[in-house]
Amino acid sequence: MIDNSLLKINVTNAQLDVTVKAGGLKNTHDSQPNKIEQHTTGSGVIDTQITPAKIKVDTYEARSSLGYGHYNSTDFNKNQANIGIQKAKEGTSKIVSDGDQMVTGTHMPAIIEHDVDSDVRQTITAFLPKGGADITADKGSISQNYQSKTVDISFKDTAVVPLEYVPAQIDVSFSRGVVEVEYTGDPIYVPPSAKPDYI
Repeated sequence: MIDNSLLKINVTNAQLDVTVKAGGLKNTHDSQPNKIEQHTTGSGVIDTQITPAKIKVDTYEARSSLGYGHYNSTDFNKNQANIGIQKAKEGTSKIVSDGDQMVTGTHMPAIIEHDVDSDVRQTITAFLPKGGADITADKGSISQNYQSKTVDISFKDTAVVPLEYVPAQIDVSFSRGVVEVEYTGDPIYVPPSAKPDYI
């Protein structure tokens, strides 16, 4: 029987190595690659033009219902001033007329009664102004003009470049595993009597 403590075992594992070289196109004539030049003109501009809306208000009908349709503000002021002057003249004339009647013997109560009768007028209810303002609007507008930038592309050195296809390469190497067993004890003699110092 062999004692396992007298055995020395060395194990070298097996090994598999794989090396891969990718394939591709290769310039085999040292030719320079083609060149592309790009030039950009302008930066892109948006031109916007805006026409604002306009609102027109016509108050002619409203002013006409008040008797001032043909007046502007200046004419209205002049007309009111003329009315005031006319009223002042009529008042002065009335005072003179009443004085003349009193001189001729007409009593004041009779003069007043005559004035009241002549001033009696018919009262009519009306809502003024009769017409409203006429409002019209001119629509505004927005226009835009876009000027895009220009890109010019030109090719330089457009010669044909010869290319060669290099296939992919796979290298595989394999080393076998090794098991070494070494007996570290004394020699075993069969039969035991073969041992030199056998007694």
